[in-house]
Amino acid sequence: MLRCDRISHSEPLARHGISIKEAFCLSHLTLACYLYSEVCPITYTVLQMLLIAMNTNELCSRYAAGQRDFRNLNLMAANLRNLNLVGVNFSGANLTKANLTRTNLSHANLTGAVLTGAILNETNLAKANLTDANLTDTNLAEANLQGSFKRQPKS
Repeated sequence: MLRCDRISHSEPLARHGISIKEAFCLSHLTLACYLYSEVCPITYTVLQMLLIAMNTNELCSRYAAGQRDFRNLNLMAANLRNLNLVGVNFSGANLTKANLTRTNLSHANLTGAVLTGAILNETNLAKANLTDANLTDTNLAEANLQGSFKRQPKS
C-alpha cells in the first residue's frame, strides 16, 4: 500500500524553484522508486541514481543561472567532481558519499551539511563554513582548508 504520510505540503514548490511540470515528473519517479523498492532492488537503485543525477544537473544549471541557495538538497552519492561552486549554500544538505574531488567550494556555507564518507580530495574549502557539518569518514586528502572554520563540539 502506498504511504503518503511522508509528503510535506508545508512549503510551496515555487520557493524551491520547481515548476509544476518538474514536480509532476519527480512525483512519478519517486512513486516508481517506492513501488520497485520491494519488487526489484536493482531497478530501485537505478531509479534512485536517476533522481540524484537529475538533482546534479539541475544544481549545475541553476548555479550557472546565478542561484547559490541549495539548502537541504539531497545529493547523496552525487558526482560533483571538478565543479566551480564558489559561495554555494549547502547548509543542511545531504552530501553523504558524494564525490567532490577538485571542486571549488571556497566561501561555501556547509553549516550542518552531512558529508559522511564524502570524497574531498584536493577540494578548495578556503573560507568555507563547516559549522556542525558531519565529516565522519570524509577523505580530505590535500584539501585546502585555509580560513575555513568548524565550531568545536562542547565538552
